[in-house]
Amino acid sequence: MGYENGKIYKLQCSDGNYYFGSTIRALTTRLSSHKYASKNTETNDTYNHIKTIGWDNVTINLVEIFPCETKQQLLQREMWFIGEHKNDILCLNARNPVADNTPEANQQHKDKCKEYYARHRDGMLQKRREYQIENREKRTDYNNEYRQQHAEKLKEYNKQYAIDNRERRNRLVGERRRAERAIIPETTLPNSPETQSSLTHLPDPPQHESPPEHRVACEGGTDEHKLLTNPSQ
Repeated sequence: MGYENGKIYKLQCSDGNYYFGSTIRALTTRLSSHKYASKNTETNDTYNHIKTIGWDNVTINLVEIFPCETKQQLLQREMWFIGEHKNDILCLNARNPVADNTPEANQQHKDKCKEYYARHRDGMLQKRREYQIENREKRTDYNNEYRQQHAEKLKEYNKQYAIDNRERRNRLVGERRRAERAIIPETTLPNSPETQSSLTHLPDPPQHESPPEHRVACEGGTDEHKLLTNPSQ
């Protein structure tokens, strides 16, 4: 999915306030990501306002389908709609989406996200675990249903993914095999020269001598011994 699926949407609040945005995903998916993001930020004015009325009082509406080639083009179109409503006090777009899409602004945003995550990491992980437990069966049913409905599409996607990533996969497999061989010393391998050499230089087995009384009996040739060894006598 690319920017040929670009679209402009509006978050419409029940109290009359609204927010313009752009996306290449389904509107329901974009709304879900807004809800999730609002739980993990304290500085976004739009989210802070929506929290006061609740997400149940917010809808997402399609404004315009806008196929394009780049993210910058899509943001430019979003900016046009914001500009058309810049004097409306009900418009919640407090920032310029194009101006904010700079390396400096992006880095500043990343730093803020890292700082927020560091302060709320434990709480966020706990909420994620609770959500996964509470919705385990629901998520499983949804995934199974999706696989059944899109079996052919997923098959084609996996096939194309395997083709596109063949070189990368072969490289990773080779690195893993080299790492496995490095863990096992070469001298321990059965067919290595060192092992074969050690096998050819093994010491001879020790010679066990017979007990003294047995030697005496054999050397002396006592009548008892002769009788035992030669029953015919």
